[in-house]
Amino acid sequence: MLKLTAVGTVLNVFFFGFGYANANVKQIAAPLQPPVVNTSATRAAPTPAPTPALTLRRGVRTTTGAAITNTRHS
Repeated sequence: MLKLTAVGTVLNVFFFGFGYANANVKQIAAPLQPPVVNTSATRAAPTPAPTPALTLRRGVRTTTGAAITNTRHS
């Protein structure tokens, strides 16, 4: 009885897999990637603020070192 149940379960999963694959057929006409909307022409350029946007606490000093231009990602 156990072997018969195992065989029935395997066949059930096998045929339901075919049913799922048949219901979810790939569309050949579907694009691989969605089209990209070009918004650079409509985007306004930000204007720099006349005063610094960051106010430091008393005792915090700024540095004149070069800005970090690249970071390493893991």
